[in-house]
Amino acid sequence: MKNIAEESAEATPVVLPKSGFEQPAPPSRSADNIAKLETDLATEKEERCEERFIWIAVVFVLVCVPISLVVNFAIFVILFLLGLILLVGIAKRLGVDWAVQGVGWLMHWVSTKANFGGNKDE
Repeated sequence: MKNIAEESAEATPVVLPKSGFEQPAPPSRSADNIAKLETDLATEKEERCEERFIWIAVVFVLVCVPISLVVNFAIFVILFLLGLILLVGIAKRLGVDWAVQGVGWLMHWVSTKANFGGNKDE
């Protein structure tokens, strides 16, 4: 294992004789490792946000099933659409783009099938 003095020696700037300007040293193995770890961390965070959203959506569906058995269909559809609006907000907050698009499409589909106050011809 390298000590701190050896690692700092690798990152010292190099002076080129022609230009006279200091140029940074070529990236070392530790810089490559840091870049790889940062990429892995970003991927892990994104996967955790997606998993969190999936669990929230599953709980939403599990809560909607008993509610659909108790309340009137029109009230259920209204509550379901409000829940979908909430899911869109949660998906945007967590940065899950595919969920924002999917839930938006589902909300549009439910609202067109329910046809709240619109013409039957459209």
